[in-house]
Amino acid sequence: MDTIEKHSLWELEVENFDRVVLASELIDFMSSDTSDADVSQSILKSFIAKSLAESGVYAKCSNCGCPVHFIARNATTEAYFRHIPSRAPSIEKMQRCSFYSNSETFFGKGQIYKGEGKWHFETKHFLAEHLKAIGYKHVYVEKFIFSKDPETDKRRKPDISFVDIDGNRFVIELTRWWMSPEVVYEREKFFRTEGYNLIWLFSPNCEDANPVTLNMILYGSAASREEASADVLSKVECNAFVLSDEAIRRMTVHRNLTFEVMYPVPTYNSNLQRIDIHKHSQWALLEELNLDPKHRLPFAVKTSKSFKDAMDEKRFSERRALAEKIRQLRQWALAEPTFVSEGEHDDKMQQVRSMSSYNGNIRCARRLMAYEQMAIKNLDNAYAKFMASKTRRQVAKEIRFVRSAIREHLLDIERLQSENFLQARYSRITKIADSVKQYQSLQLVTFINKSLTKVEKQLQEIRAKRTAVTRAEQASKQKSLDNHIKERETFIEELRVGFSDIPEDLSILQMKKERIVRKAKEYGFLGRADELELTFNTAVKNAYHDYEIKNYPNLSKGWSPELRYKTELDAAFTLCAKTLHKRDPQKKKVDSYQQATRRLLSQFRVSLNEQIGRFYQDLQYADQPTFAALLRKNAATVNRMGECFSYMQSHGYRNNSDIHTQLEIMGGSIEQFHRGVDLRTIVRLFSDENRRHFGLDEQTGQSV
Repeated sequence: MDTIEKHSLWELEVENFDRVVLASELIDFMSSDTSDADVSQSILKSFIAKSLAESGVYAKCSNCGCPVHFIARNATTEAYFRHIPSRAPSIEKMQRCSFYSNSETFFGKGQIYKGEGKWHFETKHFLAEHLKAIGYKHVYVEKFIFSKDPETDKRRKPDISFVDIDGNRFVIELTRWWMSPEVVYEREKFFRTEGYNLIWLFSPNCEDANPVTLNMILYGSAASREEASADVLSKVECNAFVLSDEAIRRMTVHRNLTFEVMYPVPTYNSNLQRIDIHKHSQWALLEELNLDPKHRLPFAVKTSKSFKDAMDEKRFSERRALAEKIRQLRQWALAEPTFVSEGEHDDKMQQVRSMSSYNGNIRCARRLMAYEQMAIKNLDNAYAKFMASKTRRQVAKEIRFVRSAIREHLLDIERLQSENFLQARYSRITKIADSVKQYQSLQLVTFINKSLTKVEKQLQEIRAKRTAVTRAEQASKQKSLDNHIKERETFIEELRVGFSDIPEDLSILQMKKERIVRKAKEYGFLGRADELELTFNTAVKNAYHDYEIKNYPNLSKGWSPELRYKTELDAAFTLCAKTLHKRDPQKKKVDSYQQATRRLLSQFRVSLNEQIGRFYQDLQYADQPTFAALLRKNAATVNRMGECFSYMQSHGYRNNSDIHTQLEIMGGSIEQFHRGVDLRTIVRLFSDENRRHFGLDEQTGQSV
């Protein structure tokens, strides 16, 4: 418990105060003028110190009578009230005090209830003043009441005690939080023994904040005055009094003592076979309470009759249910019932066995036991018949399912003539047959056997067909293999002999070769396939070579300064320019010659370009003497290469522009050389042109 909470509960007796005050109230009182905590604490400390110095007491604990002082552990912590053991009238009583600093707990046995401080304090003083104002006598706040029995030294200090105009003595105990049942019982017993009417007065929110204590007063306190029994609530009155805000308003306006009476209203729930209880409330005056302090607490609303009526209704309902169960038991004992579900047996057996708990209320116990045994026997027989019937229905259902499944498989077999499919259906039918062996149905076994025989027959037919097809396929494959070998070897032999002329339909021969090679690889003749490729390429190459040597002996040798090409070039260009009608019988032959000739011309052009490039490169890397010697030696050759180059271009064989540029540069250098230009100038001009066109240095050949 922190300091603020402790101060809100601790009641102190303070000098010059006509009543006890809360510790928090005293602190607030001291700061009421300045609203400064430091100032108010200083004043309070001074008052306490002055009284202690003069052997007086400014403030003391109302619980144990021990003087208190107001201190702080250090300059930064909050000040708090604390007992002064050296001034305690009774050390033992001080040590039992719930507010003593060395106590492990602030709660003694029912003495302090957490959170009641302010409400409890203000309410008891308000009620006391109100009772005095409306004419009640001997109104006291927390005055001890001593036992009249001289042999006991008991006393109690109720919150309020008073006497009404008729001389009835009352005590009021305000409660807001939990109290132990022992404290409740001891207080009630003490006050009733002394002839006081005890009123437990609860705070407005008691049903939410303290339902345990509320119900203990409402039911337990009343029930404890009677012997323990199931119907004890039908013998006592259950009331609890609440001091709500509306009750305070009413008693203030009407100048009386008004309570809100909370009481239970029981009703029997026939569906759930239980008594439901709901709390109701109404207003009651003190004068309206029914009093009998020696035997019970005061009450305003009589509840015993409503509990008795509800309990009677419950007992009557139970007796009717018992009669119905006995009638049902007798019916099952005399005739076997008919079950429509498996769970009925357990439900009915449970009803039969539950009858033993009612034996004490039935006169003919022996007859009831005999009925019970007969009913159990009939129920077991009925259950056995039900299960047998259920099993038969299940078997019939499964047999129908099996027949239907097998018929579906047979229909599938007729539609799909596949060996794998038939084998799968055969396995399924076999599994279905195995699953219904336990039924031992001759008709079902016959049906299954016929179905299996039908599938086996179809399987044999399909396998026979498959064997015949396999044999035919094998024969066809062998024939195809033989044909392939014959065709392949014949073709290879023809290729080895060679072509007498360029083939007219080389593309057709190419496709034939590729087809035979592909088949050879499929059959695993990889070596023969490679040999066919090589032989074919060699035969074609030889055919072209023979054609070139025969018709263009010079062109076929490539460029050479010693050879002349004009005649052969004219013949080649004339042949390539020839156009025949597509129906001309010589067209295919001419087309093959044209293709071979164009191929030769392309090769010759490449050879010419290489010679030009090679001579140009020699000039690039030559020194001046060598440069002059090369020009002098190859001038005629360069001119011939230029003429040949131009002649081929004029017939549509365009060359590389770089080669053309090289020819022009070399031609310019040769012309300058023949005109007698200085050699250094010729070399410099060659270098400049070379750099301008190709970006190359004449000595290194590298880009500049």
